[in-house]
Amino acid sequence: EQAYGVPASIIVAIIGVETLYGRHTGDFRVLDALATLGFRYPDASRPERAHMFRNQLADLIVLDYQGKLDARQATGSFAGAMGLPQFMPGSLMRYATDGDHDGRIDLHASTTDAIASVARFLRLHGWQPHVPVFAPVTPPADAQRLVTGGLTPTLNWHQLESSGAQLQAGAQPANWQQHELGMVNLVDEPRNTVEYRVGTPNFFALTHYNRSYFYASSVADLAQAIERRMQAAPATH
Repeated sequence: EQAYGVPASIIVAIIGVETLYGRHTGDFRVLDALATLGFRYPDASRPERAHMFRNQLADLIVLDYQGKLDARQATGSFAGAMGLPQFMPGSLMRYATDGDHDGRIDLHASTTDAIASVARFLRLHGWQPHVPVFAPVTPPADAQRLVTGGLTPTLNWHQLESSGAQLQAGAQPANWQQHELGMVNLVDEPRNTVEYRVGTPNFFALTHYNRSYFYASSVADLAQAIERRMQAAPATH
């Protein structure tokens, strides 16, 4: 949190959602999983997915060549994600870090490495310290027209306010107003309902971890619950 400006509650929420704090990291051999998905992807209409998995397979081989893991032994999810934070080989290569300074990165056994790597990933994908994930804003009645569905915020506060968005009661102007924002639609198909929220750059940083708006909002909501629980817990000495 101090090094990257990412709240502890966000990191705890991500690791909880990904692996239930290390209880379910996957026991598939990553080499087999990536080779299968890269060259025998089940949906022939999605060639870009097969291409992505082949790239991840190449990254795994590079990591093995660099001595950072043993590709023959590495285990993970059926899609090739590894360790407490479920990093794909490409993310392990580019964003993982040696948090405990023991000379190696171990996302399975080192909680410090896992925590630092999640924080570094988010920071390098645009996380802004001291900015909420969602702006305290009531969306306009016609919020759907502002939804792009992308992973990059495209609006500013002036545009949102001009469209009818309003600060929620009790909300104070804060530093989130100086950042790009995005209208987020959370579609509940079984109930046929849609919830709209205004995401800050930190929401969109979470979508780079997992491209689902529901994933990012679930992490944010869980982190908020964790923060409330931590604040309510009696201080220990």
